[in-house]
Amino acid sequence: MWHTARADDFPYVQATDSKGLKQLHAAAEEQGFDHFFIDTAPTSNKDSLEAVEIADVIAVTCKPSIMDLRAISNTIDLIEMAKLKDKCKAFMVLSMVEHYSTRDRENRKRY
Repeated sequence: MWHTARADDFPYVQATDSKGLKQLHAAAEEQGFDHFFIDTAPTSNKDSLEAVEIADVIAVTCKPSIMDLRAISNTIDLIEMAKLKDKCKAFMVLSMVEHYSTRDRENRKRY
């Protein structure tokens, strides 16, 4: 897993699956952690559903490609299945977006 390749132990990272997620979350709250981040696989499975059920905020990352945008519909379905619309905030973050502006286009025409 990616966290084993890090040189620093901060922030604390603990691997788990859907069976241990709620217990790990409760332990973090008892120990006074202010934030508890869950990184799930980009699939709709039991781990993702468990994560959605305990979330206060859900950040869905997505590349701006047709396949990726279609794939997040499963994540949106999970959020709706957990019925967290009023309890939880959810938003999408586009990643790997190519930056183009009017000035970029003008500069490219020059060269």
